[in-house]
Amino acid sequence: MPTKTYALTGITGSLGRNVFFELLKNNRHQLESLHFIIFGRPSSEQTLKARIKHIFNTEGVNYLGCTPSEVSVFEKLLEIQLTYVHLDLFQDKIISATDTANLKNMRNLVNIFFKSILIIFLLNSCASARKIASYITIESGEIPPEMKANNFILIGILTGNKNYDKQVSKKYNDYSGVYLLMTKNEMHENYSDVDKYRYYMHFEQESGVTATGVSTSGMRYHIFDRKEQILYNRRRRSGFFALEMESYLLAIDRVRGVKID
Repeated sequence: MPTKTYALTGITGSLGRNVFFELLKNNRHQLESLHFIIFGRPSSEQTLKARIKHIFNTEGVNYLGCTPSEVSVFEKLLEIQLTYVHLDLFQDKIISATDTANLKNMRNLVNIFFKSILIIFLLNSCASARKIASYITIESGEIPPEMKANNFILIGILTGNKNYDKQVSKKYNDYSGVYLLMTKNEMHENYSDVDKYRYYMHFEQESGVTATGVSTSGMRYHIFDRKEQILYNRRRRSGFFALEMESYLLAIDRVRGVKID
């Protein structure tokens, strides 16, 4: 009967998986007492459960120095002692009704977990966006130098996905510059004056495979200079699109001379 329950997120990243491996390592002689609630996203090719199994088989086995007999024990743990909770950042309900139902028997734990995460998020989200924004500069090649002039209209691209577009509206509402929100088609059809409507910000969905064979995916945001036909790409991609937008817009504000607290 499990007596220790851990709720983990970010396990598909290097830091999160190392935390997971360390918990397994420190409890390897009492694995039957463990239960994990894993919050994460599937990739375009794999479910969350399949991703975790792949990570364990390609990295965890070596990390833990498993013997062949231990591998089967750990695989059993992955199958029956992990509750996989899929996160969908594009939906109003980030956690599906099915996963919510699966969590009902752990109501008290889940309430404590989410309250703790909410407090941490509220305390750190703004600071995190400001920190990320501090690395997004003209010098890094992620912002057009001409934006210093502060005489431009920034176009934010809507996708037609109501949940994503809601976040776009919310983040641009906090941006202090002049902006317009529209779809790409609307921009091409009605805002063809590239001198007046020179820049737009959007993203490309990217996926790849790490050196260890783990599938990863995310959004890479960019600013496109329509007049000079120059693409200014973010150096990294991320699955946290709201944070990426907020950080990018804060960085643009900073370039425009706006003081960011």
